[in-house]
Amino acid sequence: MPTQEQWRQKAVDKEFELGGLYKRMDADEKLRLMDDYKLKDSFGNPLKKVINVTGNDAATFGDKIVSSIDKADRHTVVEEDSTSGTRMPDDKTTKIENGIDDMLDDGDLRLQNRGLPGLYSVVNQMACYRGRLGGRWLVTMDKDGKQIIDILPMDTRYMACEFDSEGMEFGSFRIRKSKASLKSTYDINYRGVSGELRELWTREESMYWLDDKPLIKSEGLDGEKSRPIGEKHSIGRPPLVYSIVGVGSFLQSKDSNKNIGESIYWMARKLFA
Repeated sequence: MPTQEQWRQKAVDKEFELGGLYKRMDADEKLRLMDDYKLKDSFGNPLKKVINVTGNDAATFGDKIVSSIDKADRHTVVEEDSTSGTRMPDDKTTKIENGIDDMLDDGDLRLQNRGLPGLYSVVNQMACYRGRLGGRWLVTMDKDGKQIIDILPMDTRYMACEFDSEGMEFGSFRIRKSKASLKSTYDINYRGVSGELRELWTREESMYWLDDKPLIKSEGLDGEKSRPIGEKHSIGRPPLVYSIVGVGSFLQSKDSNKNIGESIYWMARKLFA
């Protein structure tokens, strides 16, 4: 069984492998956010004594597509039992569909109560601008026995997963946490304004690092000694979702990762300055 540091290194190695994909995502993000245009010479150096004008064609193109998809309604459909492959009766599928919708709505409300964008809007933008979708889905119980649906959509630019014949072996994502958030969630007195938290899930446990150092539970907190934050679980797989949009090139040439699961700029990227 790999140690926590070995798991972290696996995630870092996977991120290196996906370097070409991340570079493409960064280039698309610059188009989306209208990164200042600079006229350059043949060597790539910005020219002086010129007036640079940043066009909004790429951003407008993206917003029109995202706005159009935002108007669509979600429709959950369950048709068959995934374990047996047999078709299920309508009364049973309706209950399952309603249950899924209720959980998605509860998770969405929980996000908005935390001051975060709604689930559907985030998923829509990730599909359009990243070409890959990711998220964490946890179902827990509070002290009163009430079910809590904890859905966290992730920016796949900062997510890396490895798969084998059994499914997802591990999934890792990085997210910036404010000083106040680190204090309220982990009881950590962080010195900076914000830190980079890495969360990694395997089939057996969860692990956390802050600025690439193991997140340590404080001495005396909850009556326990200092130890890395994380815990074993019995889910049997990482509670993560990672899905690739069916757009792009699925050829197996070198560095093909960057074009698997493309963004909306796939066929128009080179048209924009």
